[in-house]
Amino acid sequence: SLEEKTGRSRAECIRVLLAVQFNAFASGLYLDQSMLNHCCLPNCRKVVFDNLTGSYVFATEDIAAGSELSITYCGR
Repeated sequence: SLEEKTGRSRAECIRVLLAVQFNAFASGLYLDQSMLNHCCLPNCRKVVFDNLTGSYVFATEDIAAGSELSITYCGR
C-alpha cells in the first residue's frame, strides 16, 4: 500500500502531490516563490538563468515596503 511504501498516510501524499501540482514552476518546485500571488500586471518577474542553478525573482518596478509581491503565472 501507499502507506507502507512511503511511511505516510494517503491524505499526506495527496496533499504533497497537490502542492507540487499547484506550486511548481516549469523548472522546479520553489517553496518561497510559491507564496507569490498571480497578477495580470505583476510587479515582479521570475527568471531562470541557463548557467545558474535555481530561479530568481526580480522587481519590475519600485515596490513600497509591505506591498504584496506578484508574478504572472502565464508568462509574459
